[in-house]
Formats: sequence, structure tokens, C-alpha cells
Amino acid sequence: MDSPEAKMITVAVLTYNSEKTIGECLSAIRDLDYPSNRVQTIVLDNGSTDSTVEITETMQQTAHRYPDLNLGQLRNKALALADGEIVAFVDSDCIVAPDWLLELLKWFDEPSVAIAGNEYLLPQNASIFERNWYPRSNFGIKENDLIPAGNMAMSKKIVQSLGGFDESLITGEDAQILQLVRSAGFRTISDHRVKCTHLGNARNMREYFRKETWYGLGMLGTVKAGTLDKPFIVSHLYLILIIALMLGAVECLGQPGPLAWTVFAGSAAGLVGIPFLSALERIYLKKRSGNLFYIALAFSVFFLARINALLYIYGLKQYVRK
Repeated sequence: MDSPEAKMITVAVLTYNSEKTIGECLSAIRDLDYPSNRVQTIVLDNGSTDSTVEITETMQQTAHRYPDLNLGQLRNKALALADGEIVAFVDSDCIVAPDWLLELLKWFDEPSVAIAGNEYLLPQNASIFERNWYPRSNFGIKENDLIPAGNMAMSKKIVQSLGGFDESLITGEDAQILQLVRSAGFRTISDHRVKCTHLGNARNMREYFRKETWYGLGMLGTVKAGTLDKPFIVSHLYLILIIALMLGAVECLGQPGPLAWTVFAGSAAGLVGIPFLSALERIYLKKRSGNLFYIALAFSVFFLARINALLYIYGLKQYVRK
């Protein structure tokens, strides 16, 4: 299907060692319900060492290789290479629905909208962890919501006029760009009709810890943007409680007294209470499904992973990409 009247759209696929999913990802983009002559697909590879590049090229796509760039730099590179006035980002472990672009583009008829997208959908073979932790379905249309960068479209003109993605961040560039455009007075829209299935979710607590450590490396992005988000604040609080628990335990083993027991018991209660209250908020205020105690345990893993990320951020550990 060709149409010279349709808007020119660029779909940018960021990839790294994605040989298991890149073929399905690109096939879904090729099969979009949108004039094929008005879709430019560009693949930006971050230094894959598997067969990702070879698979990409067998599908008649050029893989632009940038092994030394971080995510913010890669996304700015995509904006610079894009011919389209709208640039839609898809991660290489994501599968978009046939009407994905059509639903996204409805928003860009409004000049006030800079970014549109949606949370990911779960794959059909989702694990117990995925079904409890990640949203099972996304309802409604929300303003100023967190939109993952792997399912996000944006006005190239607006984003570039504001300086683009922060290239100093290791990760967290999606939260940063949302804050940037909102602070400039533009709207960001999360729309449940924009359907994109994520195949790269963590499938268990161990994988989740590793992924959240990686995501946590970008926590300072909110500080640079002039805000302190809840995960950044609570992760520091959780770290203080762990230190207090260890100090209280040492005192109780040495010369136990009322203060030592109070510190020990209070910090232990906080370490249990914060994840439990977070789970209650998630289920009853944010209306997310899942088992309360399972979600509380997942929040404990989340805060421990973010503390692990803080050790890298503050130079106490050296992060090595795997």
C-alpha cells in the first residue's frame, strides 16, 4: 500500500544482541497498516556480538553500528538520521500491532502533543512473575504518564528544539525526555490503543534484580532535571534502613540496650513495611492486578536492585556491561 499523502514516519529500532527477537520485530514493522513508501525503518545496533546484524541485513535492512554510544546518544543519532517528522522508537525485543502507527499518529494532529505511546503488553507465554508484576492490560488515556522508550513516538522538531535526549545518562533517557518536554509545556500521552508486546521482560526475581540495577543507573537523570522521583528517594531511605539494621544488630549482639533494640526493630519494620505499603498503593490506588504478597516481595527486590545501582552511581562499584 503506497500513499504520497500520508505523513512520512521514521521507525527507529535500537538493538543489542537480539538475534532471538530482531526478525520478528522487523517483520511486524514491515506488516504495519500504513503506506510502506511513507515508513522509513532504521536499525541502530549498539555493538552486537551475536547474529543480530546478519539477521537484520537478510531482511533488507541496514544495521547502523554504533558500539560506543549510550542510549541517549543512540536515540539522538536516530533523530538525526530520520527523514520523518514523527520518529517512533521500538526496541528490538518488541512486537508492534498492525495498527500501531495509526493509533500513534492520531495524537500528532494536536500541536500540543510532543510524545505518545503506551506501556508494553505481556506476551502470551508470560511467566508468573510477569503476570504479577507487569500490567496485564492498559486502560484509558493518561496525560504525563511514564512511557517506555521502546514504545514511544515523538515530534522530531519539538524534541530536537529542546536539545534531545540527555547524552550523559547511562539509562533513564525515557524518563528524562518526558520530563523535558513536559517542562516546556508540551503534552505526553499514554494511550491503551497503542499496542506493543514486550518479549524482553524479566521472567523471574533474579532477572528482575539485574534489569532494575541497569535501569537504576539512570536515577540521577531526575536530579539533573530538577526533580526527585519516588524511586530515587525511597531507594536512599531503604539503604539507610539497611545500614541502621546492621548497626542495630551489632549493638544488640554486643551491649544490648533499649536504643539498640529500638533501632533494630524499627529498621526491620521499615524494610518490611515499605515494600508492603508500595504493594498496597499499586493494587488499590493504581488499580494494578497481582498477588499482594508477591508484589511486596518484588518491591523488596526492586529497592535492593536500586541500592545496587546507587553503589555504581557513587563509584563504589564499577559497572561492566554483559
